[in-house]
Amino acid sequence: MTKYRGADITFARNTTGSTYVNVTQVLELGAPGFSRSTIDATAYGNTWNDYLPQLNDGDEFTMKLAFDPADAQHLALKGDVDAGLVKKFHLVNTAITPTRTLEISAIPINWSEGGEKDGVYAMSTTWKIVNPGVVIV
Repeated sequence: MTKYRGADITFARNTTGSTYVNVTQVLELGAPGFSRSTIDATAYGNTWNDYLPQLNDGDEFTMKLAFDPADAQHLALKGDVDAGLVKKFHLVNTAITPTRTLEISAIPINWSEGGEKDGVYAMSTTWKIVNPGVVIV
């Protein structure tokens, strides 16, 4: 079974139209995804529980960056949080042939910035995945 390194992933922020710019100095990146709850549709006389699928619900993912106030994408992420609008990202793994790209639609729900005395000065932002979710492009 083939395995791929997480180090081969790049994460890019949509700037305009179909243009995506890499976000640099990513320290941690949560895996984007979704879940779907169920409705219990079990009826009297059934010998198994029966369920119907509910609506998709996007997961939350967090990215943590070694903050650079001179990096335009780091500053733009803060602007995205302030605007509170849906933003698109590309998570790209170039080690997979053909290259695997996930397009993620999400809204910002959290922002923090700071650092521990013995650590790197970082910014962290959390995003909630929204429709159309995570799509392979």
